[in-house]
Amino acid sequence: MSLAAVESALVAAVENALRGAVQVKCRVYRGWPVSDALEKFTQAGGCDISVYSRPGMSRNTTRYPVAWQQLSSVAPTLTITTDGNTITLAGASGTAQNVGAVIAGERYVYAAGPTDNAVTAAAGLAALIPDAAVAGAVITVPGVQQVAVGAFGTVSSEVRREWQELSVIIWAPTPDVRDAVSGVLDLALAQLPWLQLPDGTTARLLYRGQRTDDLPQKAALWRRDMNYGVEFGVSAQAQAAEALFSPAVSVSAV
Repeated sequence: MSLAAVESALVAAVENALRGAVQVKCRVYRGWPVSDALEKFTQAGGCDISVYSRPGMSRNTTRYPVAWQQLSSVAPTLTITTDGNTITLAGASGTAQNVGAVIAGERYVYAAGPTDNAVTAAAGLAALIPDAAVAGAVITVPGVQQVAVGAFGTVSSEVRREWQELSVIIWAPTPDVRDAVSGVLDLALAQLPWLQLPDGTTARLLYRGQRTDDLPQKAALWRRDMNYGVEFGVSAQAQAAEALFSPAVSVSAV
């Protein structure tokens, strides 16, 4: 997952922790605040909370081998059955999927496209098989051993692991508001060791200390930095075909 997704997940966690827990109006966002907007909001009694990735505080912590895992799959819309020396297809494609058969120990696979139907898929598969005859959606050929249809799915693999230090910075109109908001967040985030990310993975959240600014730079602006380290995986996704036969071997295909 990206750093932006991690920041957004931490923003969501902060918003969830504050919901109904404090009486002051809070505004939570990613990045460094715009000075004029920040001052205007706090002067009106609001509390700004920025989730900020600290520059120069990241490192590569990759230590796991690349391993692809399935995230999602689509059920095939074509079907294939066999009876003796005949193979019969039915249904329509509508999406990419593979139609395969094992004939006398040899494996043959036809890549059906979105516009294929049972008849065209049967013709495509039969064209790959020596001595096969096709009539409509029925293929006749001796030595039929196994048939299968497989669709495509999404697979994911972590390609890098990263450590990044972030600050949850509270910009409050008074010291009391700052202390109340930070107290709620400190307790809530202490009970949240993992951040849930949109791709289904998680990021480890580790507390790294706090810093309080009791000398406001401007009127009505009191600050506290709550620092965390986050370790997360950067993942790649790809489309992969479902295996038709096991063990996997080289196949003939169009």
